[in-house]
Amino acid sequence: MNNLFQVELSGIIKILSDHLYSEPMVFIREALQNATDAIKAREKQETFQPKILISFFENDKGAGFVITDNGIGLTASEIQEFLAKIGSSSKSLDTLNETRSDFIGQFGIGILSCFMVSDTITVITKSIHSETTFKWIGRMDGTYEIETADQPLTEGTRIILTLRPGNTWTTDDIKENVLKFGQHLIVPIELEINGQQEGNINQAFPWEKSGTKEDILNTGTELFGESFQHYIPLLHPEDGSHQGILYILPRPSSQVRDISGYLYVKRMFVSNRCGDLLPDWAVFVKPVINTNQLSLNASRESIYLDEDAQKLKKHIAFSIKDYFKKLSHEHPKLLQHILQVHNNALKQIATHDREFLSFIYKWFKFQTSHGQMTLGIIREKYQTIFHIPNVDEFRQIVPIANANRKLILNTGFAYDAALIRAMEHIDNERDYIKIDAQYFGNFLGEIDLEEDKLYRDRLVKLQEYLTSFDAKIKLKKFEPDHVAAIYHASIDTLQFRDIENIREESSSLWTSISDNITPQKKPTPAKLYLNANNKLVVELLKKSSNNEQAIIETLLVSAMMMGHYPLTQRELNSLNDNLSQFLNLAII
Repeated sequence: MNNLFQVELSGIIKILSDHLYSEPMVFIREALQNATDAIKAREKQETFQPKILISFFENDKGAGFVITDNGIGLTASEIQEFLAKIGSSSKSLDTLNETRSDFIGQFGIGILSCFMVSDTITVITKSIHSETTFKWIGRMDGTYEIETADQPLTEGTRIILTLRPGNTWTTDDIKENVLKFGQHLIVPIELEINGQQEGNINQAFPWEKSGTKEDILNTGTELFGESFQHYIPLLHPEDGSHQGILYILPRPSSQVRDISGYLYVKRMFVSNRCGDLLPDWAVFVKPVINTNQLSLNASRESIYLDEDAQKLKKHIAFSIKDYFKKLSHEHPKLLQHILQVHNNALKQIATHDREFLSFIYKWFKFQTSHGQMTLGIIREKYQTIFHIPNVDEFRQIVPIANANRKLILNTGFAYDAALIRAMEHIDNERDYIKIDAQYFGNFLGEIDLEEDKLYRDRLVKLQEYLTSFDAKIKLKKFEPDHVAAIYHASIDTLQFRDIENIREESSSLWTSISDNITPQKKPTPAKLYLNANNKLVVELLKKSSNNEQAIIETLLVSAMMMGHYPLTQRELNSLNDNLSQFLNLAII
Protein backbone atom coordinates (compact mmCIF):
# COMPACT_ATOMS: atom_id res chain seq x y z
CA MET A 1 0.00 0.00 0.00
CA ASN A 2 1.40 3.40 -1.00
CA ASN A 3 1.09 6.32 1.41
CA LEU A 4 1.54 10.05 0.87
CA PHE A 5 4.06 12.15 2.77
CA GLN A 6 2.55 14.61 5.22
CA VAL A 7 4.11 18.07 4.82
CA GLU A 8 3.83 20.76 7.49
CA LEU A 9 3.51 24.08 5.67
CA SER A 10 4.97 26.12 8.54
CA GLY A 11 8.11 23.99 8.33
CA ILE A 12 8.35 24.65 4.60
CA ILE A 13 8.00 28.39 5.22
CA LYS A 14 10.81 28.26 7.79
CA ILE A 15 13.05 26.58 5.23
CA LEU A 16 12.18 29.29 2.70
CA SER A 17 12.91 32.12 5.11
CA ASP A 18 16.04 30.62 6.68
CA HIS A 19 17.72 29.00 3.70
CA LEU A 20 16.13 29.85 0.35
CA TYR A 21 15.34 33.55 0.39
CA SER A 22 17.78 36.18 1.66
CA GLU A 23 15.11 38.55 3.03
CA PRO A 24 11.32 38.64 3.56
CA MET A 25 10.87 41.55 1.13
CA VAL A 26 11.53 39.19 -1.79
CA PHE A 27 7.80 38.42 -1.81
CA ILE A 28 7.47 41.67 -3.82
CA ARG A 29 9.71 40.22 -6.50
CA GLU A 30 7.84 36.90 -6.52
CA ALA A 31 4.48 38.66 -6.85
CA LEU A 32 5.80 40.90 -9.63
CA GLN A 33 7.22 37.90 -11.47
CA ASN A 34 3.90 36.06 -11.37
CA ALA A 35 2.02 39.20 -12.44
CA THR A 36 4.40 39.93 -15.31
CA ASP A 37 4.29 36.36 -16.59
CA ALA A 38 0.50 36.31 -16.42
CA ILE A 39 0.40 39.47 -18.54
CA LYS A 40 2.83 37.99 -21.07
CA ALA A 41 0.67 34.87 -21.28
CA ARG A 42 -2.38 36.99 -22.06
CA GLU A 43 -0.46 39.11 -24.61
CA LYS A 44 0.17 35.97 -26.63
CA GLN A 45 -3.56 35.46 -27.00
CA GLU A 46 -4.98 38.97 -27.38
CA THR A 47 -4.15 42.66 -27.52
CA PHE A 48 -4.80 44.79 -24.41
CA GLN A 49 -3.24 47.50 -22.23
CA PRO A 50 -1.22 45.71 -19.52
CA LYS A 51 -0.86 47.15 -16.02
CA ILE A 52 0.18 46.23 -12.49
CA LEU A 53 -0.88 48.13 -9.38
CA ILE A 54 0.93 47.73 -6.04
CA SER A 55 -1.00 49.25 -3.12
CA PHE A 56 0.38 49.48 0.42
CA PHE A 57 -2.01 50.36 3.23
CA GLU A 58 -1.79 51.09 6.96
CA ASN A 59 -4.81 51.43 9.22
CA ASP A 60 -6.11 50.54 12.67
CA LYS A 61 -6.35 46.88 11.71
CA GLY A 62 -2.73 46.68 10.51
CA ALA A 63 -0.73 47.03 7.33
CA GLY A 64 -0.67 45.12 4.10
CA PHE A 65 -0.40 44.91 0.33
CA VAL A 66 -2.80 44.56 -2.54
CA ILE A 67 -1.09 43.58 -5.81
CA THR A 68 -3.29 43.59 -8.91
CA ASP A 69 -2.56 42.66 -12.53
CA ASN A 70 -4.74 42.32 -15.61
CA GLY A 71 -2.98 39.23 -16.89
CA ILE A 72 -4.43 35.95 -18.10
CA GLY A 73 -5.91 34.97 -14.70
CA LEU A 74 -6.54 31.46 -13.39
CA THR A 75 -9.38 29.03 -13.89
CA ALA A 76 -10.61 26.76 -11.07
CA SER A 77 -8.46 23.86 -12.31
CA GLU A 78 -5.41 26.11 -12.63
CA ILE A 79 -5.91 27.33 -9.06
CA GLN A 80 -5.76 23.71 -7.92
CA GLU A 81 -2.65 23.11 -10.03
CA PHE A 82 -0.64 26.24 -9.24
CA LEU A 83 -1.79 27.42 -5.81
CA ALA A 84 -3.02 24.35 -3.98
CA LYS A 85 -0.17 21.98 -4.90
CA ILE A 86 3.16 22.85 -3.33
CA GLY A 87 6.01 21.99 -5.66
CA SER A 88 3.71 21.33 -8.63
CA SER A 89 5.62 20.20 -11.72
CA SER A 90 3.83 22.91 -13.73
CA LYS A 91 3.00 20.38 -16.44
CA SER A 92 -0.25 22.22 -17.10
CA LEU A 93 1.55 25.41 -18.04
CA ASP A 94 0.97 24.46 -21.65
CA THR A 95 -2.63 25.46 -21.07
CA LEU A 96 -1.38 29.00 -20.54
CA ASN A 97 0.93 29.08 -23.52
CA GLU A 98 2.87 26.87 -25.88
CA THR A 99 6.17 28.32 -24.71
CA ARG A 100 7.42 30.10 -21.61
CA SER A 101 10.84 31.16 -22.87
CA ASP A 102 10.08 34.82 -22.18
CA PHE A 103 8.58 34.21 -18.72
CA ILE A 104 10.63 35.27 -15.70
CA GLY A 105 9.66 32.52 -13.26
CA GLN A 106 7.20 29.76 -12.56
CA PHE A 107 3.76 29.86 -10.98
CA GLY A 108 3.41 28.00 -7.72
CA ILE A 109 6.21 27.99 -5.19
CA GLY A 110 6.86 31.72 -5.53
CA ILE A 111 3.49 32.47 -3.91
CA LEU A 112 4.70 30.71 -0.76
CA SER A 113 7.17 33.56 -0.17
CA CYS A 114 4.17 35.67 0.85
CA PHE A 115 3.80 33.47 3.93
CA MET A 116 7.10 34.93 5.14
CA VAL A 117 5.26 38.18 5.92
CA SER A 118 1.61 37.18 6.22
CA ASP A 119 -0.34 34.35 7.90
CA THR A 120 -2.97 34.41 5.16
CA ILE A 121 -2.80 34.84 1.39
CA THR A 122 -5.93 35.84 -0.46
CA VAL A 123 -5.93 35.47 -4.25
CA ILE A 124 -8.85 36.79 -6.29
CA THR A 125 -8.55 35.82 -9.95
CA LYS A 126 -10.56 35.67 -13.15
CA SER A 127 -9.27 33.91 -16.24
CA ILE A 128 -9.91 35.37 -19.69
CA HIS A 129 -11.25 31.89 -20.48
CA SER A 130 -13.82 31.92 -17.69
CA GLU A 131 -16.81 33.99 -16.66
CA THR A 132 -16.30 33.28 -12.95
CA THR A 133 -14.10 35.17 -10.50
CA PHE A 134 -12.65 32.84 -7.88
CA LYS A 135 -11.31 33.57 -4.41
CA TRP A 136 -8.57 31.37 -2.96
CA ILE A 137 -7.54 31.76 0.70
CA GLY A 138 -4.40 29.96 1.87
CA ARG A 139 -3.29 29.76 5.49
CA MET A 140 -0.07 29.00 7.34
CA ASP A 141 -1.55 25.85 8.87
CA GLY A 142 -1.73 24.31 5.38
CA THR A 143 -5.47 24.70 4.87
CA TYR A 144 -7.08 26.58 2.02
CA GLU A 145 -10.49 27.22 0.55
CA ILE A 146 -11.80 28.14 -2.90
CA GLU A 147 -15.03 30.01 -3.45
CA THR A 148 -16.71 32.35 -5.88
CA ALA A 149 -15.70 35.94 -5.19
CA ASP A 150 -18.33 38.39 -4.00
CA GLN A 151 -16.92 41.19 -6.17
CA PRO A 152 -15.95 39.95 -9.63
CA LEU A 153 -12.84 41.14 -11.48
CA THR A 154 -12.91 42.16 -15.12
CA GLU A 155 -9.86 39.97 -15.65
CA GLY A 156 -6.52 39.18 -14.02
CA THR A 157 -5.41 38.49 -10.45
CA ARG A 158 -5.35 40.34 -7.14
CA ILE A 159 -3.22 39.22 -4.19
CA ILE A 160 -4.15 40.54 -0.73
CA LEU A 161 -1.71 40.26 2.17
CA THR A 162 -2.07 41.47 5.76
CA LEU A 163 1.37 41.84 7.34
CA ARG A 164 2.06 40.27 10.69
CA PRO A 165 2.12 42.74 13.59
CA GLY A 166 5.52 44.10 14.54
CA ASN A 167 7.02 44.67 11.10
CA THR A 168 9.27 47.74 11.02
CA TRP A 169 9.12 48.60 7.32
CA THR A 170 8.79 52.28 6.52
CA THR A 171 7.15 53.70 3.41
CA ASP A 172 10.66 54.47 2.16
CA ASP A 173 11.56 50.79 2.53
CA ILE A 174 8.49 49.88 0.48
CA LYS A 175 9.34 52.34 -2.29
CA GLU A 176 12.99 51.24 -2.39
CA ASN A 177 12.18 47.55 -2.78
CA VAL A 178 9.38 48.03 -5.29
CA LEU A 179 11.77 50.14 -7.37
CA LYS A 180 14.62 47.66 -6.98
CA PHE A 181 12.61 44.71 -8.25
CA GLY A 182 10.23 46.32 -10.70
CA GLN A 183 11.57 49.56 -12.14
CA HIS A 184 13.01 48.03 -15.33
CA LEU A 185 10.12 45.72 -16.18
CA ILE A 186 8.34 46.44 -19.46
CA VAL A 187 4.86 46.16 -17.93
CA PRO A 188 3.64 49.54 -16.56
CA ILE A 189 3.65 49.41 -12.74
CA GLU A 190 1.85 51.92 -10.54
CA LEU A 191 2.60 52.35 -6.83
CA GLU A 192 0.05 53.56 -4.31
CA ILE A 193 0.79 54.17 -0.61
CA ASN A 194 -2.08 54.73 1.81
CA GLY A 195 -4.34 55.83 -1.00
CA GLN A 196 -1.85 58.32 -2.40
CA GLN A 197 -0.67 57.75 -5.95
CA GLU A 198 3.13 57.60 -6.23
CA GLY A 199 2.95 57.28 -10.00
CA ASN A 200 4.60 54.98 -12.50
CA ILE A 201 7.84 53.39 -11.24
CA ASN A 202 9.16 52.16 -14.60
CA GLN A 203 12.58 53.38 -15.70
CA ALA A 204 14.79 52.63 -18.67
CA PHE A 205 18.19 50.97 -18.34
CA PRO A 206 21.16 53.35 -18.70
CA TRP A 207 21.80 52.25 -22.30
CA GLU A 208 18.12 52.79 -23.18
CA LYS A 209 17.97 56.42 -22.17
CA SER A 210 19.06 59.34 -24.35
CA GLY A 211 22.29 57.51 -25.08
CA THR A 212 24.47 60.47 -24.17
CA LYS A 213 27.61 59.78 -22.24
CA GLU A 214 26.61 62.27 -19.56
CA ASP A 215 23.30 60.54 -18.85
CA ILE A 216 24.91 57.11 -18.68
CA LEU A 217 27.64 58.33 -16.32
CA ASN A 218 25.11 60.14 -14.10
CA THR A 219 23.11 56.92 -13.80
CA GLY A 220 26.28 55.12 -12.73
CA THR A 221 26.89 57.73 -10.04
CA GLU A 222 23.34 57.28 -8.74
CA LEU A 223 23.73 53.49 -8.62
CA PHE A 224 27.23 53.17 -7.17
CA GLY A 225 28.07 56.54 -5.58
CA GLU A 226 31.20 56.87 -7.73
CA SER A 227 32.15 59.78 -9.97
CA PHE A 228 32.63 57.71 -13.11
CA GLN A 229 34.37 59.24 -16.10
CA HIS A 230 34.33 56.29 -18.51
CA TYR A 231 32.33 53.15 -19.21
CA ILE A 232 32.48 50.09 -21.44
CA PRO A 233 29.35 49.22 -23.42
CA LEU A 234 28.57 45.52 -23.41
CA LEU A 235 28.56 44.54 -27.08
CA HIS A 236 25.13 43.36 -28.19
CA PRO A 237 25.09 39.80 -29.52
CA GLU A 238 23.15 39.22 -32.71
CA ASP A 239 20.24 37.64 -30.84
CA GLY A 240 20.01 40.60 -28.45
CA SER A 241 20.18 38.27 -25.46
CA HIS A 242 22.49 40.47 -23.38
CA GLN A 243 22.74 44.19 -22.77
CA GLY A 244 24.77 46.13 -20.27
CA ILE A 245 27.19 48.80 -19.16
CA LEU A 246 30.50 48.25 -17.36
CA TYR A 247 31.47 51.39 -15.45
CA ILE A 248 35.24 51.87 -15.10
CA LEU A 249 36.20 52.77 -11.55
CA PRO A 250 37.82 56.23 -11.31
CA ARG A 251 40.25 54.99 -8.65
CA PRO A 252 42.65 52.04 -8.33
CA SER A 253 40.64 48.91 -7.68
CA SER A 254 41.19 46.38 -4.94
CA GLN A 255 42.63 43.08 -6.15
CA VAL A 256 40.16 41.31 -3.87
CA ARG A 257 37.63 39.75 -6.21
CA ASP A 258 34.33 40.91 -4.76
CA ILE A 259 32.57 42.42 -7.76
CA SER A 260 29.30 44.14 -6.94
CA GLY A 261 26.85 45.43 -9.49
CA TYR A 262 23.31 44.93 -10.76
CA LEU A 263 22.28 41.71 -12.48
CA TYR A 264 18.86 41.50 -14.14
CA VAL A 265 17.30 38.51 -15.84
CA LYS A 266 14.52 39.43 -18.28
CA ARG A 267 14.58 42.91 -16.73
CA MET A 268 13.86 41.64 -13.19
CA PHE A 269 16.50 42.40 -10.55
CA VAL A 270 18.23 39.23 -9.38
CA SER A 271 21.39 40.07 -7.43
CA ASN A 272 24.11 42.58 -6.60
CA ARG A 273 26.70 39.80 -6.78
CA CYS A 274 28.14 39.65 -10.30
CA GLY A 275 31.56 38.11 -9.72
CA ASP A 276 30.69 34.75 -11.28
CA LEU A 277 29.86 36.42 -14.61
CA LEU A 278 32.98 38.56 -14.91
CA PRO A 279 36.55 37.42 -15.65
CA ASP A 280 38.82 37.15 -12.61
CA TRP A 281 40.80 40.20 -13.71
CA ALA A 282 37.79 42.50 -14.23
CA VAL A 283 38.00 44.03 -10.74
CA PHE A 284 38.09 47.56 -12.16
CA VAL A 285 34.50 47.67 -13.44
CA LYS A 286 31.03 47.96 -11.89
CA PRO A 287 28.52 46.10 -14.09
CA VAL A 288 24.86 46.68 -14.86
CA ILE A 289 23.74 43.69 -16.94
CA ASN A 290 20.42 42.45 -18.28
CA THR A 291 20.22 39.01 -19.88
CA ASN A 292 17.41 36.92 -21.30
CA GLN A 293 19.10 33.53 -21.27
CA LEU A 294 20.44 32.74 -17.80
CA SER A 295 18.74 30.13 -15.64
CA LEU A 296 17.88 31.07 -12.05
CA ASN A 297 18.07 28.81 -9.03
CA ALA A 298 15.06 28.04 -6.83
CA SER A 299 15.31 31.30 -4.88
CA ARG A 300 15.76 33.31 -8.11
CA GLU A 301 18.49 35.28 -6.31
CA SER A 302 21.42 33.74 -8.16
CA ILE A 303 22.13 31.95 -11.42
CA TYR A 304 23.21 28.49 -12.47
CA LEU A 305 26.79 28.53 -13.72
CA ASP A 306 25.88 26.56 -16.81
CA GLU A 307 26.91 26.85 -20.46
CA ASP A 308 24.86 30.01 -20.96
CA ALA A 309 26.58 31.68 -18.02
CA GLN A 310 30.00 30.77 -19.40
CA LYS A 311 29.06 32.20 -22.81
CA LEU A 312 28.02 35.48 -21.18
CA LYS A 313 31.26 35.57 -19.19
CA LYS A 314 33.29 35.18 -22.41
CA HIS A 315 31.16 37.82 -24.10
CA ILE A 316 31.85 40.30 -21.28
CA ALA A 317 35.60 39.59 -21.48
CA PHE A 318 35.53 40.12 -25.25
CA SER A 319 33.65 43.43 -24.83
CA ILE A 320 36.27 44.73 -22.39
CA LYS A 321 39.21 43.78 -24.61
CA ASP A 322 37.51 45.16 -27.72
CA TYR A 323 36.94 48.48 -25.95
CA PHE A 324 40.62 48.87 -25.08
CA LYS A 325 41.65 47.80 -28.57
CA LYS A 326 39.52 50.59 -30.06
CA LEU A 327 40.97 53.09 -27.58
CA SER A 328 44.50 52.15 -28.64
CA HIS A 329 43.65 53.26 -32.21
CA GLU A 330 41.19 56.09 -31.65
CA HIS A 331 41.94 57.56 -28.20
CA PRO A 332 45.46 56.52 -27.09
CA LYS A 333 45.70 59.28 -24.46
CA LEU A 334 42.52 58.05 -22.80
CA LEU A 335 43.89 54.51 -22.82
CA GLN A 336 47.09 55.74 -21.20
CA HIS A 337 45.08 57.48 -18.47
CA ILE A 338 43.04 54.35 -17.71
CA LEU A 339 46.24 52.29 -17.64
CA GLN A 340 47.71 54.60 -15.02
CA VAL A 341 44.71 54.01 -12.77
CA HIS A 342 44.24 50.27 -13.39
CA ASN A 343 47.75 49.21 -14.32
CA ASN A 344 47.84 45.89 -12.46
CA ALA A 345 44.43 44.65 -13.61
CA LEU A 346 45.17 45.34 -17.28
CA LYS A 347 48.63 43.79 -17.01
CA GLN A 348 46.97 40.67 -15.63
CA ILE A 349 44.75 40.50 -18.72
CA ALA A 350 47.75 40.92 -21.01
CA THR A 351 49.75 38.13 -19.35
CA HIS A 352 47.04 35.61 -20.30
CA ASP A 353 45.87 37.02 -23.63
CA ARG A 354 48.54 37.42 -26.31
CA GLU A 355 46.20 39.14 -28.74
CA PHE A 356 45.38 41.76 -26.11
CA LEU A 357 49.07 42.09 -25.24
CA SER A 358 50.07 42.60 -28.88
CA PHE A 359 48.39 46.01 -29.12
CA ILE A 360 48.41 47.26 -25.52
CA TYR A 361 52.00 46.46 -24.46
CA LYS A 362 53.42 49.73 -25.78
CA TRP A 363 51.48 51.74 -23.17
CA PHE A 364 52.58 49.74 -20.11
CA LYS A 365 55.07 51.66 -17.98
CA PHE A 366 58.05 50.10 -16.24
CA GLN A 367 60.51 51.39 -13.70
CA THR A 368 63.94 51.31 -15.33
CA SER A 369 67.47 52.36 -14.50
CA HIS A 370 66.76 55.44 -16.66
CA GLY A 371 63.46 56.26 -14.95
CA GLN A 372 59.85 55.50 -15.91
CA MET A 373 59.54 54.34 -19.53
CA THR A 374 56.82 52.69 -21.60
CA LEU A 375 57.55 49.31 -23.09
CA GLY A 376 56.89 50.79 -26.53
CA ILE A 377 59.72 53.34 -26.10
CA ILE A 378 62.01 50.68 -24.65
CA ARG A 379 61.50 48.46 -27.71
CA GLU A 380 62.23 51.36 -30.04
CA LYS A 381 65.56 52.19 -28.37
CA TYR A 382 67.00 48.84 -27.28
CA GLN A 383 67.62 45.54 -29.02
CA THR A 384 68.42 43.64 -25.80
CA ILE A 385 66.17 44.25 -22.83
CA PHE A 386 67.58 43.22 -19.44
CA HIS A 387 65.17 42.85 -16.53
CA ILE A 388 65.49 41.95 -12.84
CA PRO A 389 62.46 40.42 -11.04
CA ASN A 390 63.70 41.61 -7.65
CA VAL A 391 63.09 45.16 -6.45
CA ASP A 392 65.96 45.23 -3.96
CA GLU A 393 68.52 43.88 -6.44
CA PHE A 394 67.31 46.39 -9.00
CA ARG A 395 67.87 49.28 -6.58
CA GLN A 396 71.30 47.95 -5.75
CA ILE A 397 72.63 47.93 -9.30
CA VAL A 398 70.93 51.05 -10.73
CA PRO A 399 74.04 53.26 -10.13
CA ILE A 400 76.33 50.71 -11.78
CA ALA A 401 73.93 50.15 -14.68
CA ASN A 402 73.69 53.88 -15.37
CA ALA A 403 77.44 54.35 -15.14
CA ASN A 404 77.88 51.57 -17.68
CA ARG A 405 75.06 52.89 -19.91
CA LYS A 406 72.95 49.76 -19.51
CA LEU A 407 69.15 49.86 -19.35
CA ILE A 408 67.66 47.53 -16.74
CA LEU A 409 63.93 46.97 -16.19
CA ASN A 410 62.57 46.43 -12.71
CA THR A 411 60.09 43.55 -13.04
CA GLY A 412 59.74 42.95 -9.31
CA PHE A 413 56.25 44.47 -9.10
CA ALA A 414 52.99 42.59 -9.60
CA TYR A 415 52.56 41.00 -13.05
CA ASP A 416 55.66 42.72 -14.52
CA ALA A 417 57.81 39.58 -14.74
CA ALA A 418 54.89 37.57 -16.15
CA LEU A 419 54.23 40.31 -18.69
CA ILE A 420 57.84 40.24 -19.94
CA ARG A 421 57.68 36.45 -20.18
CA ALA A 422 54.55 36.83 -22.30
CA MET A 423 56.36 39.39 -24.49
CA GLU A 424 59.05 36.82 -25.24
CA HIS A 425 56.41 34.69 -26.97
CA ILE A 426 55.07 37.43 -29.27
CA ASP A 427 58.18 39.57 -29.88
CA ASN A 428 60.76 37.84 -32.06
CA GLU A 429 62.59 41.10 -32.83
CA ARG A 430 63.99 41.76 -29.34
CA ASP A 431 65.96 39.75 -26.82
CA TYR A 432 64.58 39.66 -23.27
CA ILE A 433 67.16 38.55 -20.71
CA LYS A 434 66.40 38.00 -17.03
CA ILE A 435 69.39 38.82 -14.83
CA ASP A 436 70.27 39.33 -11.19
CA ALA A 437 73.01 41.27 -9.43
CA GLN A 438 75.40 38.35 -9.84
CA TYR A 439 74.74 38.20 -13.58
CA PHE A 440 75.32 41.92 -13.77
CA GLY A 441 78.74 41.25 -12.37
CA ASN A 442 79.63 40.05 -15.84
CA PHE A 443 79.34 43.64 -17.02
CA LEU A 444 81.77 44.85 -14.35
CA GLY A 445 85.29 45.56 -15.53
CA GLU A 446 88.06 43.06 -14.88
CA ILE A 447 91.34 44.04 -13.20
CA ASP A 448 94.51 43.53 -15.24
CA LEU A 449 97.12 40.85 -14.51
CA GLU A 450 99.49 43.22 -12.71
CA GLU A 451 96.72 44.36 -10.35
CA ASP A 452 95.71 40.76 -9.76
CA LYS A 453 99.28 39.85 -8.82
CA LEU A 454 99.68 43.01 -6.69
CA TYR A 455 96.50 42.52 -4.63
CA ARG A 456 96.33 38.72 -4.51
CA ASP A 457 97.83 38.28 -1.04
CA ARG A 458 95.78 41.12 0.42
CA LEU A 459 92.56 39.63 -1.01
CA VAL A 460 93.41 36.28 0.59
CA LYS A 461 93.89 38.01 3.94
CA LEU A 462 90.65 40.00 3.67
CA GLN A 463 88.81 36.84 2.65
CA GLU A 464 89.85 35.22 5.93
CA TYR A 465 87.97 37.92 7.85
CA LEU A 466 84.75 37.06 6.01
CA THR A 467 84.90 33.28 6.47
CA SER A 468 82.27 33.34 9.21
CA PHE A 469 80.01 35.53 7.02
CA ASP A 470 80.09 33.04 4.12
CA ALA A 471 80.84 35.70 1.50
CA LYS A 472 83.40 35.42 -1.30
CA ILE A 473 85.32 38.54 -2.38
CA LYS A 474 85.60 39.43 -6.08
CA LEU A 475 87.70 42.43 -7.20
CA LYS A 476 86.16 44.33 -10.12
CA LYS A 477 86.25 47.77 -11.71
CA PHE A 478 83.02 49.66 -12.15
CA GLU A 479 81.39 53.05 -12.08
CA PRO A 480 80.45 55.10 -10.16
CA ASP A 481 83.65 55.32 -8.16
CA HIS A 482 81.88 56.21 -4.91
CA VAL A 483 80.24 52.77 -4.69
CA ALA A 484 82.80 50.70 -2.80
CA ALA A 485 81.11 47.30 -2.93
CA ILE A 486 78.11 45.33 -4.24
CA TYR A 487 76.69 42.31 -2.44
CA HIS A 488 74.72 39.50 -4.05
CA ALA A 489 73.25 36.30 -2.60
CA SER A 490 71.09 33.77 -4.45
CA ILE A 491 67.69 32.64 -3.18
CA ASP A 492 69.20 29.31 -2.08
CA THR A 493 71.93 31.12 -0.18
CA LEU A 494 69.42 33.37 1.61
CA GLN A 495 67.28 30.37 2.59
CA PHE A 496 70.35 28.60 3.91
CA ARG A 497 71.30 31.70 5.92
CA ASP A 498 67.81 31.81 7.45
CA ILE A 499 67.95 28.17 8.50
CA GLU A 500 71.42 28.59 9.98
CA ASN A 501 70.21 31.61 11.90
CA ILE A 502 67.31 29.57 13.32
CA ARG A 503 69.67 26.80 14.40
CA GLU A 504 71.94 29.23 16.23
CA GLU A 505 69.17 31.10 18.06
CA SER A 506 66.61 28.35 18.78
CA SER A 507 66.15 25.52 21.23
CA SER A 508 67.36 21.97 20.62
CA LEU A 509 63.90 21.03 19.28
CA TRP A 510 63.95 23.67 16.55
CA THR A 511 67.61 22.90 15.88
CA SER A 512 66.64 19.28 15.24
CA ILE A 513 63.83 20.36 12.91
CA SER A 514 66.10 22.72 11.00
CA ASP A 515 68.65 19.95 10.58
CA ASN A 516 66.01 17.95 8.71
CA ILE A 517 65.18 20.77 6.29
CA THR A 518 68.73 22.07 5.72
CA PRO A 519 69.93 21.23 2.19
CA GLN A 520 72.56 18.50 2.16
CA LYS A 521 74.64 20.48 -0.31
CA LYS A 522 75.74 23.90 0.85
CA PRO A 523 74.75 26.58 -1.69
CA THR A 524 77.19 28.86 -3.47
CA PRO A 525 78.55 31.56 -1.13
CA ALA A 526 77.34 35.13 -1.54
CA LYS A 527 79.51 37.50 -3.61
CA LEU A 528 81.04 40.76 -2.39
CA TYR A 529 82.25 42.74 -5.40
CA LEU A 530 84.90 45.25 -4.32
CA ASN A 531 85.39 48.25 -6.60
CA ALA A 532 89.05 48.72 -7.60
CA ASN A 533 88.15 52.28 -8.71
CA ASN A 534 87.13 53.26 -5.18
CA LYS A 535 89.79 55.09 -3.11
CA LEU A 536 88.90 53.36 0.17
CA VAL A 537 89.12 49.93 -1.44
CA VAL A 538 92.47 50.79 -3.07
CA GLU A 539 93.91 51.96 0.27
CA LEU A 540 92.63 48.81 1.96
CA LEU A 541 94.32 46.64 -0.70
CA LYS A 542 97.64 48.50 -0.73
CA LYS A 543 98.56 48.13 2.93
CA SER A 544 97.44 46.40 6.06
CA SER A 545 96.19 48.22 9.14
CA ASN A 546 94.92 47.48 12.63
CA ASN A 547 91.39 48.30 11.51
CA GLU A 548 91.27 46.31 8.27
CA GLN A 549 88.97 43.61 9.66
CA ALA A 550 86.51 46.24 10.84
CA ILE A 551 86.72 47.99 7.46
CA ILE A 552 86.06 44.89 5.30
CA GLU A 553 83.24 43.75 7.60
CA THR A 554 81.68 47.22 7.42
CA LEU A 555 81.95 47.22 3.63
CA LEU A 556 80.17 43.85 3.59
CA VAL A 557 77.33 44.92 5.88
CA SER A 558 76.85 48.30 4.16
CA ALA A 559 76.67 46.56 0.75
CA MET A 560 74.06 44.17 2.18
CA MET A 561 72.04 47.11 3.49
CA MET A 562 72.28 48.90 0.15
CA GLY A 563 70.81 45.78 -1.46
CA HIS A 564 68.09 45.50 1.22
CA TYR A 565 69.28 42.08 2.31
CA PRO A 566 68.24 40.88 5.78
CA LEU A 567 70.98 40.97 8.42
CA THR A 568 71.64 38.14 10.85
CA GLN A 569 72.49 38.78 14.47
CA ARG A 570 76.17 38.19 13.66
CA GLU A 571 76.12 40.93 11.04
CA LEU A 572 74.26 43.34 13.31
CA ASN A 573 76.79 42.72 16.08
CA SER A 574 79.62 43.29 13.64
CA LEU A 575 78.10 46.59 12.52
CA ASN A 576 77.66 47.82 16.10
CA ASP A 577 81.14 46.74 17.22
CA ASN A 578 82.85 48.29 14.21
CA LEU A 579 80.97 51.57 14.51
CA SER A 580 82.01 51.77 18.16
CA GLN A 581 85.61 51.12 17.13
CA PHE A 582 85.54 53.87 14.49
CA LEU A 583 83.97 56.34 16.93
CA ASN A 584 86.62 55.63 19.53
CA LEU A 585 89.34 56.22 16.95
CA ALA A 586 87.74 59.53 15.97
CA ILE A 587 87.56 60.66 19.59
CA ILE A 588 91.13 59.67 20.37
